[in-house]
Amino acid sequence: MKITNKYSKSDILMQNFLEIYRNKKVLITGSGPIGTICVLAARRAGVAEIIVTDISDNALSYSKLVGADPVSYTHLRAHETPEHL
Repeated sequence: MKITNKYSKSDILMQNFLEIYRNKKVLITGSGPIGTICVLAARRAGVAEIIVTDISDNALSYSKLVGADPVSYTHLRAHETPEHL
């Protein structure tokens, strides 16, 4: 007879996430499908503040809708750098 653990690997990973990020700030760069899932997971984990950046206003508005706190429009593309750096 095989004895199985009643918790799945994803349950254990989520529990670890909850322990590490509870009451902390997180920054999520990109608010596409993966970024949105990260926002939802962070909110469920009890993260104190979720900051999201993206170059799309539409994507940012959706991130705010699903639970992000401040959202920031990033006007620079990946290959661009600000002049002051």
